[in-house]
Amino acid sequence: MAKVLCDCGESLWNGEIPNQIEFHAFSDVQLIDMFNRLEKFEADQSNINDEYWRDRRDDILWPPINVWRCPKCKRLYAFEIDRDTASRKLKYIYKLEEQL
Repeated sequence: MAKVLCDCGESLWNGEIPNQIEFHAFSDVQLIDMFNRLEKFEADQSNINDEYWRDRRDDILWPPINVWRCPKCKRLYAFEIDRDTASRKLKYIYKLEEQL
């Protein structure tokens, strides 16, 4: 669980699952690779218990980028995720531009 104070003053928190602020981003290449790994894993898992499957599934489905959207101003915060430590590092902040 993490907490971020948005530039607009809104407090963002991902402690509830599911939640309305957190999105998981994969590139097209990463998504195809994930599906390929899932297919291979499912084909090989005939004698594997549910606990092992849950642990392996989380490893396969771990997103490289985690995006939070402020419900108040719609600003986006993009975090890079370190799979080894399960930590996140703020990489980008996107502010919504006025529509023309």
